[in-house]
Amino acid sequence: MKKKTNTFRLTTREPLNVDALRDLASRKAAGVTSWPGWQVSIRTVLQAYLACVEDGHLDVAWTEWAHADQFGFETRRYSGKGEGVAGRSLFCLPGLLRACGRQGLHNTMDIDQDNAHFEAQVARHPGKLALLKYIRDKGGIRDMVARSTGVDNGAAKQLFLRLAYGGDMAAWCRDHKVDIASLPPFVAEFAAEQREIRAEDAQKHPDLLAKCRPDSSNPEATLQSYLNMQKERVVLNSMESAVQGMGRVAAYEHDGLFLVNPRLDPNDAAGGRVWRDAVLQHMKERLAVPISVKEPRAFEEILVELEGKFPGADWRSVDSAECLEQGALIAEAIRLQCKPGLHQIYSRIVALEAQALPGYPWSVRELFKHKGGGQYYTWDVVSKAWTTEDARDRLLGVICDVLGRRIRGWTMDFVEEGGMTTALAEMTPQFLCVSLAESVEKLIRPLLRDRAFELDGEDARRYLVFDNVAFDRQTGGMWRYRLPYAAATQQDGHSTDLG
Repeated sequence: MKKKTNTFRLTTREPLNVDALRDLASRKAAGVTSWPGWQVSIRTVLQAYLACVEDGHLDVAWTEWAHADQFGFETRRYSGKGEGVAGRSLFCLPGLLRACGRQGLHNTMDIDQDNAHFEAQVARHPGKLALLKYIRDKGGIRDMVARSTGVDNGAAKQLFLRLAYGGDMAAWCRDHKVDIASLPPFVAEFAAEQREIRAEDAQKHPDLLAKCRPDSSNPEATLQSYLNMQKERVVLNSMESAVQGMGRVAAYEHDGLFLVNPRLDPNDAAGGRVWRDAVLQHMKERLAVPISVKEPRAFEEILVELEGKFPGADWRSVDSAECLEQGALIAEAIRLQCKPGLHQIYSRIVALEAQALPGYPWSVRELFKHKGGGQYYTWDVVSKAWTTEDARDRLLGVICDVLGRRIRGWTMDFVEEGGMTTALAEMTPQFLCVSLAESVEKLIRPLLRDRAFELDGEDARRYLVFDNVAFDRQTGGMWRYRLPYAAATQQDGHSTDLG
């Protein structure tokens, strides 16, 4: 339930489709693909969100933008540096990932203002013909730009937004590898008219323009943004008032609201449609601006779009259970801020590591076998033989390396919808501590116990066979087979099916 904690801070409980997000995070592509602007994988971000879920909801706090006092009016409810949203809101994610987290929830609706900033402009400048033409036929104009330049509709939309805030046509063309001559003539007309709008607003609001100058390299564009956001916020407040009694706000978005009907079964598709139609009609009767509802996306549709955005990435296959478990444990360790006492989690993370040594494909469980009493066998990748010499010390080094590589915090920053970026933190110094590694080693012993592993004193034999794995000492290769203790064979340097 939303509650007001003070004048500038609100909290919400945001429902999400946990199963859909978990499914997407499990895909092989999610583990190795980063969204543009991210330094961590999509899986890392999704698992961090999932680690914050409680009873199918995310608890989020929203803070007023600090500029409200400076300018004397409200704009957006939260600031652009990620400081205004405490917690994990799906709103901060790119549209496709956000749609995945919300798909299949029939007791929710995502309602937006249409063309919020351009509607704000036309309210101040009703006689601007290019602006009016764009508002009345934005779909057709974007399609025209997309056809003439070869970009997608989203890129065409961004072109007009950039022009509204002082952006350059040539820069947009360079970003999208487009010949500026391919742009329709209307784009130049629109850009020229936007320059007129910015100049007129600057002349009408000299005091606000002066407040924009210290923090902006383009104060006229900054002024334009604040004026448009002021109107956007007035409409947003009206939307929130209009929906009272029909649903509650689950998340605040720049120009809209994510609503939930807690009395409606999330699986009731028919009831959800009736409720959404009623809310939309109710709002349209009370608001003087165009609004619309974003239709929910099917999971298959989301996968297809991800395949188009990241060609060659495997969004159909699912990673191993061990890989997914390790990712979830890492997310939990980061959520708990790597506080003391997490050695049990650390030991499981290390035991599940698929690449114990950089440059070699073998896991920790494959390279280290606990004999008992803190003694280990380890596979020496140089001599290509099992050894007990310095085995524990080698494991301590691997523990430090794995924890340092894998458990690295990250921060998020966002300004516009879906414009979240992530930055990877430096390696945590505590993971270089030998005493921590020794504590983890004691807990990892049962996880590295392999009762099927036997050398039988035959240290000179070519194949070392144990639980579903055989090492070839001559080549350093490792062969897997379906049945334990099957004869290992090799032909022409290629592994065969050993089952």
